[in-house]
Amino acid sequence: MSPLGHRGREARYLNRFEEAIVSYDRALAFKPDYAEAHSNRGNSLRKSARAQAG
Repeated sequence: MSPLGHRGREARYLNRFEEAIVSYDRALAFKPDYAEAHSNRGNSLRKSARAQAG
């Protein structure tokens, strides 16, 4: 996992979903085929929507 992937994962575990999404976006800008970042980004987006919905 890349440093940005690690950063995103840590942010996600701390429920800082928007920060995680930004980190995954940056990781994907460097490596578009980074499957784990795509998956984790999707999970963060889903959890972010749930958190906003209340």
